[in-house]
Amino acid sequence: MQTTFVDGLRVTTDEMVDTVEMVLSGKVNKQLVRKIHHAGAKAIGISGVDGKLFTCKQSNESLGRVGEVIHVDKALIEQLSQAGYIPIISPISTDESFEPLNINGDEAASAVAQALHANICLVSDTPGVYEEIDGKKVIFRTLDEPKITSLIEKGTIIGGMIPKVKGAIAVLSDKVSSVIIVDGREENALLKAVAHEPVGTRIVRKESLECH
Repeated sequence: MQTTFVDGLRVTTDEMVDTVEMVLSGKVNKQLVRKIHHAGAKAIGISGVDGKLFTCKQSNESLGRVGEVIHVDKALIEQLSQAGYIPIISPISTDESFEPLNINGDEAASAVAQALHANICLVSDTPGVYEEIDGKKVIFRTLDEPKITSLIEKGTIIGGMIPKVKGAIAVLSDKVSSVIIVDGREENALLKAVAHEPVGTRIVRKESLECH
């Protein structure tokens, strides 16, 4: 299927949404569950449809069957976690007519983090937010909202990184102090992020950045 993007977000047509649901909630979800089992933990694969986990609305007609999360019912996540399972959540939900919606993965993850008051790691295929200077990637280790807005306006942050950083900004609050964007290809990137070692780009509230 040919895909198009608007401001870094994939357009999901009516013809495409069923395939997207099968791939994300089926194949990809179960691949991740198997990998976690192989690593010695227990996981359960669910989607935003299960237990009405996500309440969504269609975000923008130009994007087609793409949803925006307006509420997260965290009860199912908490019950699975308390029972010792890692919930693997596919970013698929429905609109008010119970028709399927595809949700940007970073926005879905940010909504879950906000509901749980949890810090979050967003996984990318880049070393973080960076600027090319003399042919070298110079990574921004810490960013806040004004700096991110400036980098978007300058064209330094483009494509799929735009919804990623916007989702990160949206989740920041008194209960969520930082969001980190890490390179999923880097070995032990998540362990480094949890240990606050230099890895990826950490996005913080403005007052937090000024304190550092």
